[in-house]
Amino acid sequence: MVTLVFFCFIIILCLTLKTIGVSYIILSVIFVGMSSILLLFYIFNNKNVKKYKQILLLAFAIRFICMIIDLYFFRIPHAGADDEGFYNTALNLYNGNLSITDTVYGEFYTKLLYIFFIFIGTNRLGAQFTTVITSMISIIYIIKILNKLNLDKRSKNIGIYLICFMPNVIFLNSILRRDTLITLLTTISIEKAIYWHYDKKSKYMILALLYSLLASLFHSALIFVFFTYLIFYFMYDRKKGKIDLIGRNSYKLVILIILLIVLGGYFFTNFDTRFKKFTDFDTLYESVSKAKGGSAYLTNMKITNIYQLFLYSPFKFVYFLFSPMPWDFRGIADMCNFLLDSVVYLYLFFVMIKRKKIGLSIIFSSFLAVTLVFSLGTANSGTATRHRYNVLPLLLINSCYVLNKSNDGNKEKLIE
Repeated sequence: MVTLVFFCFIIILCLTLKTIGVSYIILSVIFVGMSSILLLFYIFNNKNVKKYKQILLLAFAIRFICMIIDLYFFRIPHAGADDEGFYNTALNLYNGNLSITDTVYGEFYTKLLYIFFIFIGTNRLGAQFTTVITSMISIIYIIKILNKLNLDKRSKNIGIYLICFMPNVIFLNSILRRDTLITLLTTISIEKAIYWHYDKKSKYMILALLYSLLASLFHSALIFVFFTYLIFYFMYDRKKGKIDLIGRNSYKLVILIILLIVLGGYFFTNFDTRFKKFTDFDTLYESVSKAKGGSAYLTNMKITNIYQLFLYSPFKFVYFLFSPMPWDFRGIADMCNFLLDSVVYLYLFFVMIKRKKIGLSIIFSSFLAVTLVFSLGTANSGTATRHRYNVLPLLLINSCYVLNKSNDGNKEKLIE
């Protein structure tokens, strides 16, 4: 709470200085400097994370350096059309060339950037630093979750080192992309869902639903995390340790179906352009079959009916998580991408398969649901590399939990 208060102070200070004519570059420097000091203060003083302060400081330094390189020297991997589109559209909103009520490039994320510009100005340094600071908050939440789950040191270290130092994660955390904000909101929702999983207090599920819904505003696929949480809230039988669709839960199933239809219909028709284009099954099949770009995969796969959609979905799922595949390598870049990114996802997924445990069922089910949706809408390894970062917290936390339980029989309770 104290950290949040000081952050609000920083924002208000920048707004005050902006109103008296301080240049935007100076405002950005003030915002970056004071936010960095606040982050460092938290790292050194919070009991949940200070034991990992060296790791966190290195992770922050690497992201900060990558951001500076991208802004002032040369573009780093994954930088390009999207981040320029987000920034320029937010700039047009700020300059009055577009209206906040218009449908714009990047939608909610771009409009959030515009609101941010109102407080600290339009200098790119301040805007892009929000991605860096958001990524560090996300890492801190992951550490808190792993600590709360009472995992052994090895399992926690695997998760922490991976989220801090995976190259593609670092690059995405250093450029102006919405993926980092989505990941933060998803991670917070995971924390709340795990709390609910253990003590069933409704307040935790309400918060989990809220944060997952917020994440879905920035990318529609995340709505399926919201739906999964909702299904577990209504239908999960704690004594049986599984979803129960019959018996005394039958009336809940009826309520759940009504809620899914109403909420799903409202979301897909009012908040999301991706699903709006699916006016019939033919447009859905066409979209799922579409493969373009130099790193396109499964280019010969054509889906024309529901049977083929179910038949080919596992292939899309696998390619989304693990591409570029070795037989599709186009050069050294694809090889490095596979070894430094795909192999990590392969390892984390293999942990669950090998141990024959699904870990935290609510997190595992959310991972499967949202990954499947992402995979159906993705057809090249470049996009897959960026989008699968959105499901990494779900996979990472669940895999670390499974790895720990298989080693030491960890008790299923949270550390208070």
